[in-house]
Amino acid sequence: MRFYHKNQFGLVNNYRSFSKFIALSILFVIITAIIVIPAAGENSDGTVPVINGIISANEYDHKAEFAGGDFKIYWTVGESNISIGLSAKTNGWVAFGIGNSMTDADMIIGWVNSTGGATVLDCYSESSRDHPVDEDLGGTDDIESSGGSESDGWTHIEFTRDLSTGDTYDAPIKKSGELEVIWAYGSSDNFNAQHSEFGSGTINLVTGEVEEDEEVRWQLHAFLMIIGLILIGSGNAIAGAMKKKTWWFSAHKTLEGFGGVFAFIGFGYAFYMISVSTNEHFSEPHTFLGLITVIFIVITLRLGKTITKPAGSSKKFKALHRWFGRITTIMMLITVYAGYSLV
Repeated sequence: MRFYHKNQFGLVNNYRSFSKFIALSILFVIITAIIVIPAAGENSDGTVPVINGIISANEYDHKAEFAGGDFKIYWTVGESNISIGLSAKTNGWVAFGIGNSMTDADMIIGWVNSTGGATVLDCYSESSRDHPVDEDLGGTDDIESSGGSESDGWTHIEFTRDLSTGDTYDAPIKKSGELEVIWAYGSSDNFNAQHSEFGSGTINLVTGEVEEDEEVRWQLHAFLMIIGLILIGSGNAIAGAMKKKTWWFSAHKTLEGFGGVFAFIGFGYAFYMISVSTNEHFSEPHTFLGLITVIFIVITLRLGKTITKPAGSSKKFKALHRWFGRITTIMMLITVYAGYSLV
């Protein structure tokens, strides 16, 4: 007996044709399911971040903001890879790292040149100043796709990489849990230049929760040291030009003392600032100069106290105090200048 079926188009097929129709329908459903099910790197609503350097609204699953919104990190975790977008309020380079300091951090550094071309590098941060690309260290470039753009004073960088690349210089990323991150951006496209802003924090890859580390400002350190320099310099000037005044010694001692206090606080804040950022103490000439300057301040103040006592009132101690005071002022000037050159 032949089996007949009339479909919606009014066509009559025999049993064999009907079986083929059923098989093709099942195959169509399977293919459709594969396409509809979110693939690696897709957003939670089924869309895939387009890595073209333009970060659209709701393109990524999550967003974290740092520095009052001046630096933003977007991300979508896929089955085996992760797509990340970076936005910074600058027309210079932008950097993102996995780690809690600039030492031994997995870094991505990108910028957009004057013609609109984007460069995105897979790097490894050996120190706060040295960020070679992985390939120069014997590793591999594991950026699968990347893009960048600039608009309205902002730089946008996007890239995709595997969660686990197998490269020694790439930190593995888990699909869930917290990830320690560092970030920075500069004012020019020269990524070897000093950063304008930097910071660190922790992001939860699943919930999107953000914990920003305490912000430290080099401006506070600079302010304290400059005030110390002004006070100590003024104290020296009074000692050299106002000795005929009855009040010169009291003013000299007060200015020198307060100048030393500001300098000590400034040095202490610098130590704290490095501890919570790069954790690379004495990695720059400025830091060594600062330490030497603080030692000179201590010696100068100690000599000043000594000469007020009968045992230390000799011309020898007074001469030492004067020269250490002068050298200290010069050292503070050099140290401040060296620090300014890092900005």
